[in-house]
Amino acid sequence: MLTSTLALLLVAQSPEVRVPLDVFTAREAELAALRQERDRHHRAAPPTVGETIYSGRSDGRNLRFTLRLVAQIGADRLHSQIPVLGRDAVIVSARSNGAPVALVADGPNWVLPTKAHGRVELVVEFLVPPRGPRGSIEYRFGIVESPVTEVTIDFDTPELLPQIAGAVTREVTAKNGGTSLSAVLRPSSEIHVVGLHDVASTDGRPAKVYGRTHSLVSLSDESIELFAVLDFTILYAPRKQFHVTIPAGYEVVSADGQGAFHYTIGTQDHQPVLVGETAFGMRDHYEISIRLKRTLGADEAKVELPVLRLHDVERDTGYVALEIPGKLSIEGVEGDGLVPLDVRELPETIVASAVSPVVRAFRYADRRGPVSIDIARYPERALATGGVDELRATSVVTSDGRVMTDARFELRNVLEQYLAVALHEGAQVESAAIDGRPVKPSRDEDGRVLLPLVRSTRSGGQLVPFEVQLVYRFDVPELGLVGRRGLSLPRLDVPVSSLEWNVYVPGGYETTSLAGPVNPQRFVQHAQWHEAGLATASAAFGPDYDAPRPATDAGGGAMAVQVRLPKRGRHLVYRRYWIDPGQSTTVRFGFVRASIDLLWSILATLLLAALAYAAIRSLRTRARLAPLAFALGAIAVVLFADPSMVGAAFLTAAVLALEAKELRRRFDDARVAVIESTRGVFERGRQTLESKRARFEQRREERLVVAWAGELVSVSWLVFRLMLLMGVGMWFLSRVVALLDLLGRPI
Repeated sequence: MLTSTLALLLVAQSPEVRVPLDVFTAREAELAALRQERDRHHRAAPPTVGETIYSGRSDGRNLRFTLRLVAQIGADRLHSQIPVLGRDAVIVSARSNGAPVALVADGPNWVLPTKAHGRVELVVEFLVPPRGPRGSIEYRFGIVESPVTEVTIDFDTPELLPQIAGAVTREVTAKNGGTSLSAVLRPSSEIHVVGLHDVASTDGRPAKVYGRTHSLVSLSDESIELFAVLDFTILYAPRKQFHVTIPAGYEVVSADGQGAFHYTIGTQDHQPVLVGETAFGMRDHYEISIRLKRTLGADEAKVELPVLRLHDVERDTGYVALEIPGKLSIEGVEGDGLVPLDVRELPETIVASAVSPVVRAFRYADRRGPVSIDIARYPERALATGGVDELRATSVVTSDGRVMTDARFELRNVLEQYLAVALHEGAQVESAAIDGRPVKPSRDEDGRVLLPLVRSTRSGGQLVPFEVQLVYRFDVPELGLVGRRGLSLPRLDVPVSSLEWNVYVPGGYETTSLAGPVNPQRFVQHAQWHEAGLATASAAFGPDYDAPRPATDAGGGAMAVQVRLPKRGRHLVYRRYWIDPGQSTTVRFGFVRASIDLLWSILATLLLAALAYAAIRSLRTRARLAPLAFALGAIAVVLFADPSMVGAAFLTAAVLALEAKELRRRFDDARVAVIESTRGVFERGRQTLESKRARFEQRREERLVVAWAGELVSVSWLVFRLMLLMGVGMWFLSRVVALLDLLGRPI
């Protein structure tokens, strides 16, 4: 109707056209609605592509893909265009939500015009022709960027090494006699697949392989373990098989590598040989990780160092690192071909794989003979540096009697390998660490825990301390309503210079402070002997002199996982200095359930209130005003920040206000009595002045003294009762404050 009206206006011959008002108004409203729809469409957000999943297969030349695309379209758009693929892809078919649709070309992309709203799922089948010169085939086509882009391509040709640009993860496997490529891409505007040429040698030269082995030997109390990473550099031609001679008596725990790696164990020259093979040839760089293990006899004192040998390689070199997580020590090394090496010269990959400090390091070349090491078990040697500088312990006690303790020893070490720690009976070790790095402790014949140590580094000519952490747990009788509990720290064979012990008790208990064999001590300051003109403080203590470091939070060192103690509840602290070797530090604390203390507070408060009320009634005042004093004290408890003092002041003021009339009356009576007595004395003195002056004067003085003394005693008794009342009132208010504090805590 609108179109016909506009056409009529355009072809009209007359410069003036008459249209009914209602028709004009209706057409104008329709035009306004169309303009609003157009503006709303332009303001609406464009379609959003959520994920794109490409599944393809090679037909010998082209790649046939199936694309699954998911997009979201807002409800405000009248029509939308969803970008799908670049124009370099050949579209075979497209279906949207199960129905066939047509894609149209829009600039460099294929797009889907649609009027749908909400979630739109599109499935497109398309072809991608190859590019590149012969022998170096590649595929490249444009795509739409999306947060999730997954690509899977199957090739019929085996032993390919396809690469895909922009891959976050990539995996190449052998599948059904061919090669399968799976990858997840970062948001990108194209897919580029290369490396599809045949990897066989083009000039007939054989492969040359250079091998390097990174070995980590772990000597524990029960076994010897070897973890080795074999790094091959392959030139000229691919290599599919790799032969490795393993030491006799060792079990192959695992052997892994890429390219569908698998292995078998054979024999060559009466030696076990691991034969590893991949599904297709490898070139450039290739790695194999091998883990071996054998049992260590209890009486073995000499063992052969396990070193792998690589076959069919141009050069066989490597590094060997030796760690001792158990209670063993190395007495000597015998053999040829291994060159001693400083531990700091080892590759970082070996050091990062160690769970205990590396004690020996070697490197070797092609020609080498067997190497043996002499071992001994020395679990009870004291620290050469004299002891532990600082012990910081944190214990968390639960209501059911479980205790978790995080003990941190700060010490300096030069030669020793272990720190022997004697735990309580039944204690279980949760984790151990050195400077935050997990270590594996062991135990000696006496059941003591042996923590491996590292050598301290030097700074400014002084040894730098390091931290050894031990987290363990044990049980005590569960906390009841009331009682006492004792906690103890492990015994060491070395002295401890300073101790700081933080104990956390559940918040539902009232506790005493920690009491130990030595009263808690506190650090004041450093002291030194002074020799005038010979030394200064910096010279005596070194340029790095500083006060002791404060205790840090108990965090997690760990053997497998980190352990962090929950620091909640009532916090108790115990500090002391110097603990002799072999001495166990034990502390005790008393506790009472908050509900029991609450009941006692209520009973004590009621009793004191009754006593104070009886004391006020005993005064010679109006007894019905006595409760007013307690009301004023209670108001002070609620309104003021320091109720114990302000409330007592208000109670005292109230009592003084009630006694003011009585005090005034007593002082008035005393004053009148003194005046009357004095006046009577003077009257009688005048009558007998002539005859008995001396005697009269003596008697008058006696009466004055007696009168003043009697009134003074009466006033003093009143003041004493007031002071007694003030003391009772302050005691009462302190119990009220304790009651309010308990009511605010969880039971």
